[in-house]
Amino acid sequence: MKIRLAAYPLLAMGAMLMMGVPMAAQNPDSANISTLLQHAKEHAVQAHADAEKIESFTRSTLSWRTHSDQIARMRDNINRLGKDVAALSGARAEGSPWQQDAIDHIDPLLQSMADHLSAMIQHLNENQNRVHMPPYVDYARANYQLSEKLLATIRDYADYAEAKSQTESLEQKLELAPKPAEGEEYVAEAGAVPIRTRSAAHTGRHGRGEVPARYPAPTLQNPSPFFVPSGR
Repeated sequence: MKIRLAAYPLLAMGAMLMMGVPMAAQNPDSANISTLLQHAKEHAVQAHADAEKIESFTRSTLSWRTHSDQIARMRDNINRLGKDVAALSGARAEGSPWQQDAIDHIDPLLQSMADHLSAMIQHLNENQNRVHMPPYVDYARANYQLSEKLLATIRDYADYAEAKSQTESLEQKLELAPKPAEGEEYVAEAGAVPIRTRSAAHTGRHGRGEVPARYPAPTLQNPSPFFVPSGR
């Protein structure tokens, strides 16, 4: 019975394709989601820096109060990141397939980060004089590793969104570039308006005030919130 139930939707889909039923169109990229990814990246960078400091404190003689203050700063950054991810989840339906995939990957990573940080805060409150001993040291190390993974995931998607937007913008410019008339060509300079000139082959010589059309074209270079309790 399980095999039949699993195969049935596939058979039905095949029948629909044979009948010529169109598939649902995919959403284009959402500018709103791309912007939210950039905001999430900024807060993830800050949270990762906090986690790095907390982990380094375990190899020092700093008091538990210094640990507590740094954890509080990280808690605030994680809560800001939680608001970003909540907004991303709310906008998921308008996103393109890769943007929806990004949200589906980021959401559980942030939840794990928030849960671990909450447990770390509780442990510190109950063991204030043991910040240089296991298991607090293990909490701090795992906290850093989770923040590193979270940042890497968000950064990859945010950077992809930015690069994709720049590429599409460049493609539009290239497609809309005017074509020169017969016997004429454009001399393009980076960052400047193309200069329209008559070629030497057409005129037989360079007239006064004309730019020789011998310069090469420029090379184009690729350019719900997780509120972590304070425990206080």
